[in-house]
Amino acid sequence: MNFAIRGLIFSRYKTQSCFAEHIGWTKQKLSKILLGRQEPTVTDLNDMAKGLDCSAEKLIHIFLSEKSPIG
Repeated sequence: MNFAIRGLIFSRYKTQSCFAEHIGWTKQKLSKILLGRQEPTVTDLNDMAKGLDCSAEKLIHIFLSEKSPIG
């Protein structure tokens, strides 16, 4: 579970579903990405960044740090 991204989502939206709806995704797609079952595309990262009012680079860093064995 990507807790850092969830924290960003909950700092701006009441629920993950509200965030997913705001960026035009299904809640299932968002869940798969947050659980690491689906890798986000560049377009996905840009959609998320726009909805979270942050840079795509910040999200890339978060996703990569979650994958890194040294964290």
